[in-house]
Amino acid sequence: MKETLKILFFLTTDVHYPATVKVSQDFDRDGDLFTFYEMTNGPLSVYTNDKPYPLDPTMNATYI
Repeated sequence: MKETLKILFFLTTDVHYPATVKVSQDFDRDGDLFTFYEMTNGPLSVYTNDKPYPLDPTMNATYI
């Protein structure tokens, strides 16, 4: 029996910039896209990063 994952959410810290990343990919090649989000935060004194760090192109990830 195949179970369906409804929500996957990552919250990461210990960086010095805020970012929200959306990844949407067909990991198991069944034709259905699987989408998850990663939200990154840091200390209260974080700066706004005008030029975000490059994301892994193999993950089909985008900043939102």
